[in-house]
Amino acid sequence: MKLYIDSGATKTEFILKGNDNSIYQFHTAGINVNYVDDPFIRDQFILFIDHIKPIDFLQISEIRYYGAGCFNPKNGERVREIILSLFPHARIGVYSDLMAVCHALCGNEPGYVGILGTGAASCHYDGNEIIDKAPSLGYLLGDEGSGTYLGKVFLQHYLKGMLSKEIGQHFEDYYQLTSDMVIPQLYRNGNPQTLMASIPVFMAQEINSKEISNIIFNAFDLFLNIQKEYYQKEIMEWYFSGSIGFYFHDILEKAANKNNMIIKKIVQSPLISLIEKM
Repeated sequence: MKLYIDSGATKTEFILKGNDNSIYQFHTAGINVNYVDDPFIRDQFILFIDHIKPIDFLQISEIRYYGAGCFNPKNGERVREIILSLFPHARIGVYSDLMAVCHALCGNEPGYVGILGTGAASCHYDGNEIIDKAPSLGYLLGDEGSGTYLGKVFLQHYLKGMLSKEIGQHFEDYYQLTSDMVIPQLYRNGNPQTLMASIPVFMAQEINSKEISNIIFNAFDLFLNIQKEYYQKEIMEWYFSGSIGFYFHDILEKAANKNNMIIKKIVQSPLISLIEKM
């Protein structure tokens, strides 16, 4: 049996492929190794093990873990040691979450790969390995184009009175809050990213509003401009993964056209595409 894992800030996706090609899927809380401790990571694996009973998890022969924060070798080794302690007989590979998209969508072909989910990241893949990666800086200092970034910009517009009264009222009704409640909720919450990252779900319901679609377009346009500046290339072929890029793909493609970029493929999650190749 082979276990494939794709972990971002919001959720961790486990897909177990049986020897008879049967598929078992399970989700737990997100794991970004930059922000969580080892016991938390271990707990997500224990939840998975409990879920697949009575399957003998020790029969899993290969594990591929693709995770946010694992581009850093020290983080990757942390995760590998945790997995090894639970699955001592398995072959274990730990990769950046970007590598999941590279393996699934690019294969042996070069390209620029982006993740637009709760967070945002990008890299240049040469068909074998990641040869360059733009700094993403996390939700406090970067992550332009991500779900958290969209939520932050939306809240800025809302709190500064830059949105129509209709959109503002819809937002308050949806979240059962007022403008006076937002700042305390953000700054007293140990994880303000949670609220901000949830807002694109609301924005999707208001996508026909020009002001909402403009916020999304401008965020994608900023993300792509930053990539051009970093990689110093005008025309790039892109492969994208992540719920934000997937659900707002029409707007992402418009922003790409403006920036003379070509989007080859957009998927919500790369694991299914990856498993089909294995």
